[in-house]
Amino acid sequence: SNSVNVQIKVVENLGADLYPFIEILNSINLEDYDIIYKIHTKRDIKNRIKLEGIKCTSNYWRDFLVNDILSKNTIKERLQDFVDNSQLGINGFYPFLIKVNEKSKKYGTYKNFIEYNRLCEIKDVTPHKFYGGTIFMIRASLLKCIQHKFDKSNFIKKQNERFPQFAYFLEAYLGYIIEAQGYEYKQGNNLQKSILKLLSHRITYPLFRYYADNIILKK
Repeated sequence: SNSVNVQIKVVENLGADLYPFIEILNSINLEDYDIIYKIHTKRDIKNRIKLEGIKCTSNYWRDFLVNDILSKNTIKERLQDFVDNSQLGINGFYPFLIKVNEKSKKYGTYKNFIEYNRLCEIKDVTPHKFYGGTIFMIRASLLKCIQHKFDKSNFIKKQNERFPQFAYFLEAYLGYIIEAQGYEYKQGNNLQKSILKLLSHRITYPLFRYYADNIILKK
């Protein structure tokens, strides 16, 4: 069938991309889906920042993440990954897969993970990984443990916060639940990651752009 079933839901502007995801997650029947794509808008980055040692300036953070799972060159392969490996839980841009351990304060304390593990009824694992930028595809069944466990009340922010701390915690927790349920992250191209790191300096930025645009993004 060529018919497309599209539903648009307007939600409150809370918690960046994380609250809308929870709101939608709580409103669907996960049994109806095999794979869930988590995608969202992401502005161009003007600051000279790096993620996992890789330059994220301009459009690259967004485009690397989206291109890896939804471009015409990759979409069939990424879906096939789940068919080929029954233990694959989540798939995304490998160079932005961040490793976290119990000492990490930036993505939520270890105490937070233990607390929400009890709520979500999943086992405790450490270390774990998550995709920085939270654009990925995931087995729908792995989201059941957090469905109806969080809501708007979790995303109340303090006056001086751009986003509530829970949003940053949930970004990491969405990766955490993969390993906690005995599933795997997609193993990626270490050579590609090394090249991106090597070229992520001001003096080599023209080469970074060429490699990113022509080799990875295939513009």
